[in-house]
Amino acid sequence: MTSAEPIHKVIRTGIGLGIDAGGTYTDSVVYDFTEDRVAGWAKAPTTHDDYAVGIQRSLKFLFEQVPKQLIEKIGLVSLSTTIATNAIVEGKGGRVGLILIGYDRYNIRKIGFEPKVSIGGKHSIEGDEREPLDTEEARRAVDLLLDKGVDAFAVSSEIGVRNPEFERRVKGLIQEKSALPVVLGSELTRELNCVKRANSAFLNASLIPLVRDLLLSVREVLAEMDVSAPIMVVKGDGTLMSETVAKTNPIDMVLSGPAASSVGGAWLSKIKSGCIVDMGGTTTDVAFIKNGFLKYSREGIRIDSFRTAIRTVDVHTFGLGGDSHIRCKTPGRRVHIGPRRVAPLCWLASQYPEVISSLKASRRGRGDETLVQPADFFLLQRDRKRTDLHPQERLVLDVLKKKGPTHIIDLSKSVDSYSASLIRTERLEMFGDVLRAGLTPTDILHAKGELSLWNGEASRLGVSLYAERMGVDEEEFMSSVMREFYRTLLSRLFRFLMKEADDIVKDTGFSERLISHMFEEENEISLAARIENPVVFIGAPAKSIAPALRQFVNTGIIIPEYHEVANAVGSITGGVCENVTVLIRPHGDDGFVAYAPKENRYYHTLEEAKQDIVVLVEKTAKRQASRAGAKRVRIDVDVQDREARVSYDDSIYLETVVTARLNGVPSIVEH
Repeated sequence: MTSAEPIHKVIRTGIGLGIDAGGTYTDSVVYDFTEDRVAGWAKAPTTHDDYAVGIQRSLKFLFEQVPKQLIEKIGLVSLSTTIATNAIVEGKGGRVGLILIGYDRYNIRKIGFEPKVSIGGKHSIEGDEREPLDTEEARRAVDLLLDKGVDAFAVSSEIGVRNPEFERRVKGLIQEKSALPVVLGSELTRELNCVKRANSAFLNASLIPLVRDLLLSVREVLAEMDVSAPIMVVKGDGTLMSETVAKTNPIDMVLSGPAASSVGGAWLSKIKSGCIVDMGGTTTDVAFIKNGFLKYSREGIRIDSFRTAIRTVDVHTFGLGGDSHIRCKTPGRRVHIGPRRVAPLCWLASQYPEVISSLKASRRGRGDETLVQPADFFLLQRDRKRTDLHPQERLVLDVLKKKGPTHIIDLSKSVDSYSASLIRTERLEMFGDVLRAGLTPTDILHAKGELSLWNGEASRLGVSLYAERMGVDEEEFMSSVMREFYRTLLSRLFRFLMKEADDIVKDTGFSERLISHMFEEENEISLAARIENPVVFIGAPAKSIAPALRQFVNTGIIIPEYHEVANAVGSITGGVCENVTVLIRPHGDDGFVAYAPKENRYYHTLEEAKQDIVVLVEKTAKRQASRAGAKRVRIDVDVQDREARVSYDDSIYLETVVTARLNGVPSIVEH
């Protein structure tokens, strides 16, 4: 849905296919818009080494249950993904070369990403050139980063939002020497904060290889299944863009998974106001809907503690899910959950039955080390024959290739590591070469008999190892894990809701202290909390986890039909929205400058500037909407003068903001 259209108000006909390639599962639905119903749905595990496999399996399961004549009528395919979100949370993605133009040493130190190169060239805050771009230095920077084997480039000029000329010239230099993707900070966001803009450009550039492979996989799989409908992709604000736009600007897919989940949860539950909680394998996403509208982020979406400059549906994302890594620390017998995602033991054993024997051997003891978790395994995902590996990293890959899934203690011995805690696996995990498996909340549900997707024996053996480590019985251990899970979930949920309460939100630790008090078992003062609006739970674990939340908080809990695939429903039920904003400000003694998307425009009078820019934003929005695949569009242009009051009856002109907002629905091919 768009910021201008409430949920459920867009009417369309035809058959659509929604796909969500998530961090854990790939979901798919066939949606009949004419009858406003889900005609069929399916899930399959996401295969990170080859997305096409997971997508193909999901669609195969789906098409087996949907009538052939309905499949032949599919007139639109739409894709969302949580892969981008998960990659940021887990520190994965492509290797990016960052070029900073005109940044001072103070701001460069704030940007912790590598490799990065700073080059000369400055504009004033008004967008006027103060120091020319050093093109020779720029060429050397490009060569240096190419030699480092980068997969993409990010370019950010300190004042790029006021004049993108230097960024565009550097992009041209890169394209002379390479066909690698290039992200410009000024095209990604109009955020003035140069550090936030550079960080966002870098993170988004790192996601481009993942997104590119995903789009290619989807097209190949659809062709194999004789589906030739147009493909659209969900953007981070929950709206849609065409495949063509996504290929040229895939950055907009960042957080498309959480955005689609928000749209799908609102669509399925039909609520007017409330929270939507999407619980996946890696992350949990919380969004808010009020009076039929999804709430949008004003400053940029937060992923854990990182605040980006990307303006999207206001989704609070944190590393807690069904596949979050459970860690125990013997001092204090504390249990920690997440944010790292690992493969559940029950899944690993279902794919590799020999894991059961290894877990049983662990119970007999194999030089247990308290610095590592007692049920961690490693599995080879791929061996790309990298040339920048440490000798021990190379040895880890060789051992896993020969032995298959290997317990961390056995792996330590095989690579002659002094301690299992010192094995070099972090980079291998980050780049997707190695997969870690371990105990997860999904395993706890299997061990308790509340879930039976995979091998429950492996889960029970893992629970036994942890309980023995902590010196408690298995029931007590599982209870402590789930209690910590709900404590973390409610803490994050309360923090999100309290953003609306200005008198409370200033105290950022309030929600954490409240939750800690609520979950304190030995406390003379009993505190209880109530959430007024309903909480909608979606995602695969919803039915297993959500009902028990009532033990800790008084609220209405809704688990809608098709909650398992709400993200895929959201991917196909979204609309198209294009916003184009141009700022007009005084320039010089008697003129005005308009900071247009591709160039600055200069005018003698304000009225002349307004008239020209109104035409420009309207044409730009229509052009973007056409490329995005929209039909039945409506466009509104808003011109707002901003002034500063200097006295009771006097004010001075500051600037004019011209915004074109275009809303429409995607075109569905009728068969």
